[in-house]
Amino acid sequence: MERLDQYVALEREKLEIKSKIPPKKSKTDQKDESEYVQRRISTTNPEAGFLKRPHKPNGMHYLAHQSLDSKYGIIVDMVVTPGNLTDATPYLDRVQYMR
Repeated sequence: MERLDQYVALEREKLEIKSKIPPKKSKTDQKDESEYVQRRISTTNPEAGFLKRPHKPNGMHYLAHQSLDSKYGIIVDMVVTPGNLTDATPYLDRVQYMR
């Protein structure tokens, strides 16, 4: 995992130099935690998350994340998350779980 973090930091630095991504914000630049954040919570299913992505139906949904064996294409792991989480959120946890 440490080696993966090093590769991510190196690639991020390269992309920041080429101005392809914005520089990472420091802790002082981030929003104050006391600010009010409006969240949509389903009255019938509070575990679902509000999905709002281009070319997808807006509403309360779940996302299924699958990990495949690259040689045979077999699903080796699957996890379901609320629709408002990014696809990258469960990634490192699932890699650690499969390992």
